[in-house]
Amino acid sequence: MRKLMENFGMLPPTFESNREDNRFTVRLLLHHLLNEEDLEWLKLFDTFRLNDNQKRILIFIREVRAIDNSAARQINGTKSIISNKDLRKLKELKLLEQRGKNKFTYYVPSQSLISLINNEKYLSAQPTNLSAQPTDLSAQPTNLSAQPTDLSAQPTNLSAQPTDLSAQPTDLSAQPTDLSAQPTNLSAQPTDLSAQPIPKDLQEKINNLGHRANDKNEISNIILEICSIRDFKKRELAELLGRTEKYIARNFIKPLLEDNLLKYKYPEMINHPEQAYSTKK
Repeated sequence: MRKLMENFGMLPPTFESNREDNRFTVRLLLHHLLNEEDLEWLKLFDTFRLNDNQKRILIFIREVRAIDNSAARQINGTKSIISNKDLRKLKELKLLEQRGKNKFTYYVPSQSLISLINNEKYLSAQPTNLSAQPTDLSAQPTNLSAQPTDLSAQPTNLSAQPTDLSAQPTDLSAQPTDLSAQPTNLSAQPTDLSAQPIPKDLQEKINNLGHRANDKNEISNIILEICSIRDFKKRELAELLGRTEKYIARNFIKPLLEDNLLKYKYPEMINHPEQAYSTKK
């Protein structure tokens, strides 16, 4: 099946196993069709001389915005050591940035890769255009210096202007720093935009739980109500319910996922750093 999907330009499926229940889940990434647009986008990386595994990783991270060794192994059908080598190579090329440590290590797109994902030029190329502006500005003192012939009293004032104009390149060259900082601010916006207030009746149920509530069914039902509003992360659920993330994950999120009552926001990468959960409808 993996070979047939690759022959038709599709990324291989991902697998999630559950040894306790003796079952596994196969996810077919139908939205990862390698069409002409994908192949055209990959041409941007021709100078990097990437292998097929590394190209598939880029297609995956363009869609999901993160990847770990497990996801890389599954989409490429390779061993852990090979996936680590491919991920490190993309990191060395400054296309990926590493986050986490040891078994919690994952990778996110670098600012350069984000600009290419958005079909833009590298942000690092912008200083070239901006630094070219001082050439035009520096030409102005030549024209101004011709004026003292008619206005003998003005040379003192006019000669001071080149000093002001020559100071402008410093301001212009500083702009790339500001521009490169924007993705960080923009990436934070979805959290604010997606945050919806908890309905009053649901908030009352949460408040009535208390910290010693032991009725797991009641807590599970409240979690399902909460996650029907939007995608919620473990941290958010823990804060709302006054419990630890570990307690919420072990006693509620995991069972609700296994019972097919909750679903992942990023099913392609279970350990996605922005993983969240919503109620199945």
